[in-house]
Amino acid sequence: MTDPRLTATGDPDAPPGIGWDVIDLPGAPFTVARLSVAPGCTTPIDSHAVTEVWVVARGSGELRYDGAAGIRLTEGDAVRFVPPRTHQLVNDGTETMVVHSVYWLDAR
Repeated sequence: MTDPRLTATGDPDAPPGIGWDVIDLPGAPFTVARLSVAPGCTTPIDSHAVTEVWVVARGSGELRYDGAAGIRLTEGDAVRFVPPRTHQLVNDGTETMVVHSVYWLDAR
């Protein structure tokens, strides 16, 4: 039987308290990653040319999107980022936030 587990590669340049693990999916037209944000930590402001969807798997925090703050995210929430708008996540909770990300380059 073949082992179906996938390999994740962490970002060694991620700031302290932030984990960014990209999952290897050879040939897929999209990328999957896992973001973890420790309590009291904030991700760097991000902006890119890809469309991105987040699904919050654990924890809660505040999303700063396109210069606005105050969007509360909790477990089970899903959000979509349209390029090139900025986004940033603040973990103001007591547990590590875990977010699953799927992103792709739109062929518009």
